[in-house]
Amino acid sequence: MFGYLDGSIKCPITPSTAAPIPTAKATSATTTAPATATAYTTISTAPTETPWDSETPSLKEWKICDTWTLSLLMLNTKNSTGLEINIDDIAAEAWTSYINTYEKAYNMTWLNAEQILQNTLYTDRIDFTDFIINMRIKWSDTRALGSKINDKDFKDIIISSLPESWSSATAPLYDPDITSADAIACLQIWHTKSHKTRLTNTGQNTMVLHTSTFRQGQKPQLVCTNPNCHQCSHTIEMCYWPGESKKGQFFPGFGKRDGIRGSATST
Repeated sequence: MFGYLDGSIKCPITPSTAAPIPTAKATSATTTAPATATAYTTISTAPTETPWDSETPSLKEWKICDTWTLSLLMLNTKNSTGLEINIDDIAAEAWTSYINTYEKAYNMTWLNAEQILQNTLYTDRIDFTDFIINMRIKWSDTRALGSKINDKDFKDIIISSLPESWSSATAPLYDPDITSADAIACLQIWHTKSHKTRLTNTGQNTMVLHTSTFRQGQKPQLVCTNPNCHQCSHTIEMCYWPGESKKGQFFPGFGKRDGIRGSATST
């Protein structure tokens, strides 16, 4: 219906309902016979109905379409009177008041929307599917505002938003024959595979770290250097065997299976 907004679909002129009847002329000044007139018959024909998007509608159709177009403007405008939008005339006049008031602000709006889209960056903390959904919504918004970002431009924006670690996946996607949808599908497959690989490596590293920590947490093995002992679990300073200061100072039950509950023997 844009023809009703820019005024290219003009209001048709109201057709005449009857043809004029010519007056009779006297053939001679002395002629007394009554003048004769030619009779005309008016034929009324109903206008042929045209399609809804016709550029040459009848007057009735034009009024209906113009009113409908003006109604769309009003339904999509909050407080049109307060915004100084002309709603008392045809749709083209209302649209002119929109242009005169908001064209500059409108241009700034879609330029700002383009900048937001181009400055959006992806990080590994963001879900990749959610990121793509968000980028497509922003792209749709900029195009609705009049931006000229096409499919190739959008693909380049997606590639530029990814971190350097994705370079192995993005390098083949600069081919101009690859669409944005194909590029996104390839990136999603690469992301899924690399994500699984990271999870596997993380699990292995966690197990190695756990084992290393466990070994570091163990008590150091004690070895006695007394040549008469050669036992573990104590140092030479705590050795009871001959050759050291604690020689013969066995605790009760030493050497017996039942430990301290046994009786000490004196030698």
